[in-house]
Amino acid sequence: MALGSSSLMLWHYLDSDPMLVRYTVLGRPEFPVVQREFMGLRRWSTFTAWSNFSCAVFFCCAAALGWNGDAAPRALCVVTQVLWELMFPLGFFVNIVVSFVLIPQIKKMRDWQKLKRILRPKPQLLHNGLALVGAVEAMLATPPLLLMHFPVLVLFGCMYIIFAWYWFFQSGIFHYMFLDYRFKYEPLALIGLLLLLALVYILASVAVHMASEHWPARLVIELAALATCTWTPGKMDNNNDSSKALLQTS
Repeated sequence: MALGSSSLMLWHYLDSDPMLVRYTVLGRPEFPVVQREFMGLRRWSTFTAWSNFSCAVFFCCAAALGWNGDAAPRALCVVTQVLWELMFPLGFFVNIVVSFVLIPQIKKMRDWQKLKRILRPKPQLLHNGLALVGAVEAMLATPPLLLMHFPVLVLFGCMYIIFAWYWFFQSGIFHYMFLDYRFKYEPLALIGLLLLLALVYILASVAVHMASEHWPARLVIELAALATCTWTPGKMDNNNDSSKALLQTS
């Protein structure tokens, strides 16, 4: 797991195909379209990349913890626990947002190039893969997810919101339209996202606790992770114009 997750982040960093972003402010046509290309470390500016980075570091720390056994320093134990409390619920959160917010919004905006990009193999690994490996870890090892630590995940979300505003002033775009202060419902979206983070953490904590005591709950976690995954474009417009556009984009 440590090698796989680290390799994915390295692939994301070294990928020679630029990450193309064509950004518009939802419901505000007076603002011009902004197009950007990101390479290297600038690819890691998305919340998905942040989440996958926490996953990679968690598995590396877990491997070091297993290697050292009882001789592992306490600091390594604490860091590994905190990273698990981020990585597992973040997998579900990212997939929920991608599958039920971003993809429907991209289809609504008829941005077929962006839809095709988000369904390519590497983005699939960054979204679906993150949720599935977290579910597998919970199913096999059931590390504890302490309910009292839910503010850690909310704080992580707040840190990214602050970074997103900084990133806008650096690049002129938000990776997620609902974080844009020019978006009409941005305050409600921010509150909703932070509440969703807290809810996902609480549900994840309960699920892991049940999985540690009941084997069927472990299977439920894996099925829940699969339920958040999106592999195909899904239902398209009836006139087939959208399907043709999706096939023609490169």
